Amino acid sequence: RHFESVDGIYLGMEMEEVRQLYGEPDRKDGTFPYLNWSYEKEGIRVYFYGGIVDGIRINKGSRKTFDRSGLNADSPRDSYTAYYKAGGPMNEFFMAGGGGGGGRAQVAMEDRVCLGSGPY
Repeated sequence: RHFESVDGIYLGMEMEEVRQLYGEPDRKDGTFPYLNWSYEKEGIRVYFYGGIVDGIRINKGSRKTFDRSGLNADSPRDSYTAYYKAGGPMNEFFMAGGGGGGGRAQVAMEDRVCLGSGPY
């Protein structure tokens, strides 16, 4: 079981598994080992490090949500606070804001929400 995922995509998933789930991306960017794939219609971007999912970004307006919480980029910041409560089992992985690392996710930015190990 994964900490959190977005429509079946989870951190640690292999690139080929993402391709099987979503097909070829609309756009590919980056240079190995840092690559990212954009699925424009889905409103998501998947980040890879060495062929493994390292981050997932949901853009505002996308229908995609975090699988466990049901939250997305249009959800209010307070919803994240309520679901990933201080002291709760997942709190250590979430932090609000638009920069810095250290956590597993960064949420409720101006135009996106992200699940990952870096600032996406």
